[in-house]
Amino acid sequence: MISAYILINTEDGSENVFKSVKRLGEAFLVYGIYDIILKVQATSIDELKEIHLQLASVPNVRGTLTLIVNDSLDFAKRTLRCLACGSEMPLDAKYCGICGAKLLNV
Repeated sequence: MISAYILINTEDGSENVFKSVKRLGEAFLVYGIYDIILKVQATSIDELKEIHLQLASVPNVRGTLTLIVNDSLDFAKRTLRCLACGSEMPLDAKYCGICGAKLLNV
């Protein structure tokens, strides 16, 4: 599951945009450069792209910034999680011991 926060900048009428986008995820009206924060979950990058296409069709959306949550590093367990297969590996591992994928240490 992919979690992401989408920051939405609107033209006038952010309340109308808010009503339209809250069906896509958990939405919050905020003050600052962005007007709405939308928390979404998707099963794939393609599904996240579909959410962006739906946002693009909402009137008065000026622009967006998407922040994808990086949950591959678990500080409490002191392990890395392989994004390819989901296996947990020690922090000093360079490659996944299960699938062989290269691990990215952030």
